[in-house]
Amino acid sequence: MDTDNIITIIYEKRLDGEINQQVLKDPEYKEAERDSVIKLEKLLKTRLTKKQRHHLDQFDSSKNNLAVEYGRIAYFQGMKDGFQLSQILSGNQETQTNH
Repeated sequence: MDTDNIITIIYEKRLDGEINQQVLKDPEYKEAERDSVIKLEKLLKTRLTKKQRHHLDQFDSSKNNLAVEYGRIAYFQGMKDGFQLSQILSGNQETQTNH
């Protein structure tokens, strides 16, 4: 099994378990979530038309998806970097990378 497959397996297990639990406990995440709720409540009090709300919802969903994809890529890259660093420190891999 190659390194990327091992990292992918670990990544998927962590993302579906421990990370979700940590997010729920993180004070900065909780604050950002509260801020989001407050801003949504203010937005809902505005007099947007149904069509405007629909467009805004589509935009918000698109931005959320973009943030999710960025986080996924950054997390996976961090795992790869950590694994590579571990290999280098244990003397199992040369210090040159293929990035």
